[in-house]
Amino acid sequence: MLASRSRGAPPPLDAVTQWAIVALCFGAAVLVRVAIGIWVPDVVPFATYFPAVAIAALIGGFWPGFWTWLLSIFAGLFVSMGSLDPSSLSVSHVASAALFAVSAALELLLSASLRDLFWQLRKNENRFRALVEAAANTVSVFDATGGSREPQAGWEALSGMAWPSYRGMGWLQAVHEEDRKNASLAGRFEVRIRDVRHDDWRWFAVRPVAMRDAGGNIEEIVASLTDITERKNAEARKELLLGDLRHRLKNFMAVIHALVNASVPKNSAEVQAFAQTFLRRVGALQSAGDLVLKANAQAVNLADVVPAVLEPFGNEVQSKIFIEGPPLKLNEQTVGAIALACNELATNAAKYGALSSENGKVSIRWDCKPEGDAERVTFEWVERDGPPVQAPTRRGFGTRIVESAVAHERNGKVTLDYRPDGLVCRMTFLRTDLQQPAFV
Repeated sequence: MLASRSRGAPPPLDAVTQWAIVALCFGAAVLVRVAIGIWVPDVVPFATYFPAVAIAALIGGFWPGFWTWLLSIFAGLFVSMGSLDPSSLSVSHVASAALFAVSAALELLLSASLRDLFWQLRKNENRFRALVEAAANTVSVFDATGGSREPQAGWEALSGMAWPSYRGMGWLQAVHEEDRKNASLAGRFEVRIRDVRHDDWRWFAVRPVAMRDAGGNIEEIVASLTDITERKNAEARKELLLGDLRHRLKNFMAVIHALVNASVPKNSAEVQAFAQTFLRRVGALQSAGDLVLKANAQAVNLADVVPAVLEPFGNEVQSKIFIEGPPLKLNEQTVGAIALACNELATNAAKYGALSSENGKVSIRWDCKPEGDAERVTFEWVERDGPPVQAPTRRGFGTRIVESAVAHERNGKVTLDYRPDGLVCRMTFLRTDLQQPAFV
């Protein structure tokens, strides 16, 4: 049966076609052998059958090659040697046939493998081209230095440049002048390219992939260009809206400050103290909210928020505060609550705690460590070298603000330790939104 095929080969040919390949290859080998034998009778008997086996295997696959190989053995023994009687075969005839059988068998296996490899490479190439077309990307090939060395149909359709105008580094002429410094094929980048299809500059994300040889050296670079113009336009519109929102927020806060200051009686110290406390709390929320808007995302960097919240306390107080912690992304609700808690702790420390004395100091530190399927975030406020501290006899509004800072977080807990040498506030909770990187 000729219907079988080796793994990885293309779909098998029908039996008639395969037998036709065998007949053509074997018949041609016999005719050539007979023709040569007329002029050179002592030629090696199996010489013409080697190419017949290879060609049959390359065109038809393993089984056509196999039958050509088998027929060639018999032809070499009983036809080319001029005898059909097995008893007349000499030892040298048998040895020649055996040598041919082994050599041609190896040739058969190699040829069939090469055929399968060829079709597999062709299949992979077609698959790659189909994926590129499906992704609606433009693909260009560059040499190891980033220059173009051959015509690129996709690039010509995109930029309108004709070969050889973009040979070498000439392709940079289609890149916006301000973006050419970013066009390095060493890594991903985004540039504006003149797109003749839209008659306009459009943004493209370029993803270069280095193709290396066995020694690890770059042979060429394949770059995929993805149109991201709509995304860039959306980002620009969003940034414009956020800028307007930040401006309106500042104006709104300014109105609140003006209303509070205008409403406070000048002869009431208690009301004035309340107003200042209220405005500081509003300012802390404003600082956190402004950073949320600047971050342009739901996650905010805690390392940016803490210094901003403490800024209103002045340089004299800030010189006594030491902040230590890596950049840490948290959701805006948690960052806002921690910011308000820091404002309360700083206000209390400036009135009664470490910041009220000449030698007093405050250390603020945080970290984030893996714990099960989440991450444990620890935030500490530590006062030292201040006046003696005593636990309050009642829980005020400020204390409740601090204690509820991380109440909405998983396993959130706040402890206030009124040590003789200073207050220690410790907040811990589990960070479960691991889609956002904790450290940035």
